[in-house]
Amino acid sequence: MPSYFSVPSYSPQVVTCNSSLDKSFLLEIVDDFKKLLIYFPTGLFPATLTANITFETPAQATETINLSLEGSVVYLYQVVFKERYPANPTPEQIKKINSIWIGIGHPENIIPS
Repeated sequence: MPSYFSVPSYSPQVVTCNSSLDKSFLLEIVDDFKKLLIYFPTGLFPATLTANITFETPAQATETINLSLEGSVVYLYQVVFKERYPANPTPEQIKKINSIWIGIGHPENIIPS
């Protein structure tokens, strides 16, 4: 009766690899990927589709929007600093807001520190 703890009489085959060939193959594949990646577009939306679309229908109504200086500052703040305009600004945010007022040529509207 065979014992469950016996060692098998055969030895497993060992596959040897030539590491120099494997390394050169891997380096070649990585170089190929680098060459391909140059042609891939980058960004959040890498593919951009543009088309000239003309609508032949006249507009039923038009709207004129007048942006006040305060509205301009709010818009510029959001665009330049990539954050919402604060309702209760911190001293750092006050400096940012004042830099916009000075930048658009209205230093009389700066917020006192």
